[in-house]
Amino acid sequence: MRPKQRPTGLWLRGTVWQFRARVPSSVARTIGKTVVSQSLRTSSYSPSLI
Repeated sequence: MRPKQRPTGLWLRGTVWQFRARVPSSVARTIGKTVVSQSLRTSSYSPSLI
């Protein structure tokens, strides 16, 4: 039996869930970032899925 996987891009930093996504290279040149990261401001897994 395989363990449950988390949705792509969600990771736990300390006790707060974060979202992280790679930016396409065409957009990265414009915004100057290759990765976008955002705190979801919750320590609970369930609300982070919304």
